Amino acid sequence: MTAFLTIRTGGLEAAIALHVVNNLAGFTLAHVTGTMDTTGDPTWASTLISMTAMALYTLMIVHATTPKHHRTLRARLADGIDSLIAAL
Repeated sequence: MTAFLTIRTGGLEAAIALHVVNNLAGFTLAHVTGTMDTTGDPTWASTLISMTAMALYTLMIVHATTPKHHRTLRARLADGIDSLIAAL
């Protein structure tokens, strides 16, 4: 996902932030479950939460970097067509 974000945004900032989000999710889960001082294999719950957090962050970045002018242009064209039809 980090490579995708780097290509999509044209910089490393979003990928670095994804790493931070992943670490925060992991540390928060470890703190809440009281397993902060133990080491070992990650549980299925921590893996699921980590993957969910990364997927949500990636979707937010994709939405934020999607060009908005396409929708605006489409709306303007629809308004123009409606005006032409009303004029007839």
